[in-house]
Amino acid sequence: MKRSGQQVEKLIQEIEKHLLPEGLNVAARERVFNDEGIQIAELDIVITGALGSSSINWLIECRDRPSEGAAPVSWIEQLIGRRIRFKFEKVMAVSTTGFSDGARELAGREAIVLRTVSTITDIADDFKVQEFNFVTRNIRVVGVINLNTADPSDKRFLEMSDPKFKRVDETNYQNLQDFVLNHANLPAEIERNSTYRFVFVHRESLDLLVNNESFRIRDLQIPVELNISVFNGKALAMNVYSESNRIIGQEATFQFNTPQGSFDARALLLNRPDGEQDLKVFLPNELPPGITLDSLSLYGRM
Repeated sequence: MKRSGQQVEKLIQEIEKHLLPEGLNVAARERVFNDEGIQIAELDIVITGALGSSSINWLIECRDRPSEGAAPVSWIEQLIGRRIRFKFEKVMAVSTTGFSDGARELAGREAIVLRTVSTITDIADDFKVQEFNFVTRNIRVVGVINLNTADPSDKRFLEMSDPKFKRVDETNYQNLQDFVLNHANLPAEIERNSTYRFVFVHRESLDLLVNNESFRIRDLQIPVELNISVFNGKALAMNVYSESNRIIGQEATFQFNTPQGSFDARALLLNRPDGEQDLKVFLPNELPPGITLDSLSLYGRM
């Protein structure tokens, strides 16, 4: 799976934000300007803030150049210069291709912390999350939608393309699927990978939005089919953020294939300084049309 340099910076920024104490600022792509307003540097990740009775000012620089091999000693020399020029108390160098012997020797003498991000494509034995399931609920109209307008004299024909609904006491409209799922009196237990047909009935007044025109309606009846489906995530790759032999965080990407389209989800496993582990799950901002998240299930080994 192809990865960009900015993705590496984003991953490290994300991990550091979760692991560092609250109140510290973890900023990416910090621009530095001189007194004349001219930009003189761009810093990958800068960590600042109060820590105990003092304050910190740390720098993390990232290098993701697979075609150029291990990070050279010249890069470490540049980071030493940045530490002196911008008065950083601590500098961490992160490379996706490791470090040359000269770079390691100089970093050791100058107290530059060396870290790596490595990619593993076969994560079965390296990531504790062994199974990632995504449960969806999908509503499909299977008959004629019946409704009455609040004004019996209103005979306008309602073209029910992409209708949106809300109760009178609600602020935001919802599409038909979300409205039915949020307001239907469904059984407490419905088997997964099953189909359930029922008539959704709402007797109280509702607001209907169709083609940017709103209507007050009542006695809404919609025959629908509810499909409960379970999709298993396919593990694509894992990024490991580490220092020496200590793993700081692991990011695994899983792909889900549905009839409506594919999407990826990420799981982030973090090793806290106190020995505990945190698991964070991130879904895409947009799911395929017609897909509604019901639940996520993760199974693993500890």
